[in-house]
Amino acid sequence: MQFFIFLFLIITSINCDIPSLHSAYFRILHEYHFEQANLCLPWVDILIVTNIYGCQIACIKNKLCRTATFYQITNQCNLFSERLEDGQLKPMNSTTVITLIKRHPSNGIANESILTQITSPTDIIQGIWNTSAGQDSSCVQLGQYVSGSSPPDEDVSKAIDNDLLTKHVSFGDGCNTCYSLTAGHNTGFYIIPTQLSILTHLCWATSHEFNETARDPMISKFEIKTNNCFYSIISVTIEGSNETSISNLTHGSSWSLIYNGTSGLDGNPPRSTYKLIALKPLCGTKPIPFKSYRLLVVQKRGLEDSVQYSEALLFGHIVD
Repeated sequence: MQFFIFLFLIITSINCDIPSLHSAYFRILHEYHFEQANLCLPWVDILIVTNIYGCQIACIKNKLCRTATFYQITNQCNLFSERLEDGQLKPMNSTTVITLIKRHPSNGIANESILTQITSPTDIIQGIWNTSAGQDSSCVQLGQYVSGSSPPDEDVSKAIDNDLLTKHVSFGDGCNTCYSLTAGHNTGFYIIPTQLSILTHLCWATSHEFNETARDPMISKFEIKTNNCFYSIISVTIEGSNETSISNLTHGSSWSLIYNGTSGLDGNPPRSTYKLIALKPLCGTKPIPFKSYRLLVVQKRGLEDSVQYSEALLFGHIVD
């Protein structure tokens, strides 16, 4: 994966009779990359450009831009309003702290030094319900308040939109007037990111409603033991697949279980809060690359009509 950092020296000319002009001096740093202090926080000032020169031009055109990064694989360009100082800077119009660290050589499979958000708001995503790991899934209906549906403007796309002010709600076998301990269980989504990847972390974001904490995906209190390996009585499952056909991904036979365990949202976390958790691999297995992922919520916090969360973002390593 090619990653570039540009340091820009901007020279601005101000004249009452002519438009403001500025030029830039470029310096490319190959041996570094930016890592956010809180990886769950969404990048800001993201542009999708055609090539490395498009990223340079975007920074030149923005009079506040001083530094930019460019990912060649995704054509993603990030703009920053500060020069590098003490190894840290902030994106434009944001308080997010970005840390500059050394980049280690790739091992030929995946760059283990770069933890990347695998999912993005433009990925193909499908809400599902009435399923469990290894089983076929049913598609969620949109814009309804009945079993097997999501309310208007709270569909599954809101779970990957990098916006804490939106949320995804899924009723499962419940409805907006049906409160139960199981409403919203066995719901989730499958998603097809743009790049082959190895999944290592899950980032939840709780929704902003203070009176609906019972809808949070929740930790389990019990464990079982199989072949000397302990597993939680699962509250979340994640599966991987190398299928990218939407019709094939509805079949349970397309998926391989890669995680079962806690959601990481135990302890009643604050509202509108990101929580990054490392996904402990199944006993005796090693992480492998997948093209698609399926996440299911098996248990929520308490008595409510549905499951809800603001974000459910997948993090890991892009395969070179």
